[in-house]
Amino acid sequence: MTKLIIFLLRWKKGIIKLEEKIELLASANWSKTNWDLSWQPVIDLNELLPKVGESYEITLLGSEADHTQNGIHYLLWLPPHSELNGFDERSTEIEKSYVIKAILDKGDCLVNEFSKQYEGKFIAKILAVNKLQDCLPSIQPSMNNSFVGYFNNLMDSSIQYFSWNDNLYLSLHDEYITYELFFKKRGSAFLLYFVNNWIWENYECYICRMILNEKQTKFISNFLISTNKLIPINQNQTEVNQVEGALYY
Repeated sequence: MTKLIIFLLRWKKGIIKLEEKIELLASANWSKTNWDLSWQPVIDLNELLPKVGESYEITLLGSEADHTQNGIHYLLWLPPHSELNGFDERSTEIEKSYVIKAILDKGDCLVNEFSKQYEGKFIAKILAVNKLQDCLPSIQPSMNNSFVGYFNNLMDSSIQYFSWNDNLYLSLHDEYITYELFFKKRGSAFLLYFVNNWIWENYECYICRMILNEKQTKFISNFLISTNKLIPINQNQTEVNQVEGALYY
């Protein structure tokens, strides 16, 4: 009965059920909708997160600007520092990341004169706001034998990791490539649950529950022996309902 109640509550919030993955638009840069607040030392999440029923102007980049049509979409929301700088410095902020369900209405498109990247303006009307990790029970577990393909042709990349509690974060960087992968540890095995890739102007971001087989688990374990462990940059203590603001470099 308890599981049924949880299922119905999540369905009411608008989370897709029993998909193999939830694809997210990752380039919206929500911090621009609350720019001044994003730089405060400590911020309450209820002040920072988009509000259900309200509308915001957002900008999608690259492939997301080019291919996103009007309609309902799921978007990634990250705390300001991780959104602007990636997860390397505050990997644990994945626990304070959210999925935004919104109706998008496409506006003007242009090429940014500085970055030369294609940009598309959208009005996003917010339908639901859910914690990213709360979406995991709504996803069907799967296997994927091509997982190690993420690491092909990345011999010159900077590969780093950070682990805490039952979480593992792997970060891979090359000149025009960034992979951010989050895993849950299950004893000696791993479950891949979040992928955020950027390859030149192409974005790939989704939540999944990919169960690694024995060969893939060994592959990851070997990486942990030979790669660099990240050192988090946290300056302020925060409560469960708070995040640190972005740092200016």
